[in-house]
Amino acid sequence: MQNDVDQPLPSLRSIEGVVTNLLGFLEALPKFTPRREEIIESLKNIRSAIQSQRPPRIMMIGRTNSGKSSLINAICGSYVTKVDAVRPQAVQPEWKSYYHNGVDLVEVLDTEGFQAQQSENERDASFQKILNAVKKNYPDVILFVHPAHSVNAAIQSDIESAEKIVKHIFKCHYIRIPVIGVLTQVDNMNPKEGLDDPDSQKRRNIGIARNDLFCHLQQNQVFKLIDVVPVCSYVEFEEAENGLPIAGKDYRWNIDELTEKIIQCTPKEMRGGFARMATVKEFQLSVANKMVNSFSVVAGLSAATPIPGMAVPVVAALQAFMVGHIAWLGGYEFSEKSIENFLGATAFGVAGIADVGLKLIPGVGVILSGAANAATTYALGKLAVDYFITKEGQRETSQQN
Repeated sequence: MQNDVDQPLPSLRSIEGVVTNLLGFLEALPKFTPRREEIIESLKNIRSAIQSQRPPRIMMIGRTNSGKSSLINAICGSYVTKVDAVRPQAVQPEWKSYYHNGVDLVEVLDTEGFQAQQSENERDASFQKILNAVKKNYPDVILFVHPAHSVNAAIQSDIESAEKIVKHIFKCHYIRIPVIGVLTQVDNMNPKEGLDDPDSQKRRNIGIARNDLFCHLQQNQVFKLIDVVPVCSYVEFEEAENGLPIAGKDYRWNIDELTEKIIQCTPKEMRGGFARMATVKEFQLSVANKMVNSFSVVAGLSAATPIPGMAVPVVAALQAFMVGHIAWLGGYEFSEKSIENFLGATAFGVAGIADVGLKLIPGVGVILSGAANAATTYALGKLAVDYFITKEGQRETSQQN
């Protein structure tokens, strides 16, 4: 389902190599070197952006019929995985990539529900497949999914199974994965009405169930527990692959809070990927603006500091990557075509850009002159943010046409 027409520009590996070399050079300089720490921090931010180009990985664990598949769709905001209202889906514990309009959103390890109706041998075999999957790739975050109406029913066996998985991940990758408890199906709790009223009896009941699940998970010393978030993930989608929510049939509740928790508790390298997946504009803007500032600092370096390899083509490649990364944050392909569309629609038609000397170099990116590097990089980055994330640039272009 991945778009195979556009090729990434520039090579992520080559850009990461340049950034690593620059970091090595700067780390060797005396600590009193002017702006040394600021530039090192900016280069680390750029390296994080490069590393975030893979889609984020979420592992869903919990019992059968706890709403794991519905939760995936609710977070992504589109119908990316099948949900059956009657029979639980048979799930093979393997990493699966989910796309929307050909753009990769997220990799999910959706497991066979704990306490599924299997023989003991089948359960052991299924669990071993889970262990094999996390040995191959570790998740960025684990969502422990549990239905609100049965939070105190036989939950210890579920926690014990989750503990074995967390220990296995640490054994294989030497990393403690953050765990977020997700209390699902809160709309089914009694009384029927009151989900949107913070003072209602329903919300008080949800609070009690949430605290019970938190206590159960907190007692386990292996978990790196972040929080427990109650949610309703029920939403009806258009009858099409990757269908969007139907107007008036979107009953999601507290999904934004869950998404924010996921973003905040994951390594900074993956926060852009999670913000992109969930189309959370404030996080997308925060990450993008941070990247613009970092790229501007590094671009200005070429005019102020004689660093080996910091030639104009290197600055051009970094700027091309900056525009491509901002496009990626906004849900577009990281590709030459995205960059060309942006430059064609904005860079050559916006007043003021010509004053700082932008020139397109086919197949490379944008070249700047001398001391204008930092200012032009900043202007270019802000234009890309407007075009790909806030969409202001696209609206202005369509109005002009």
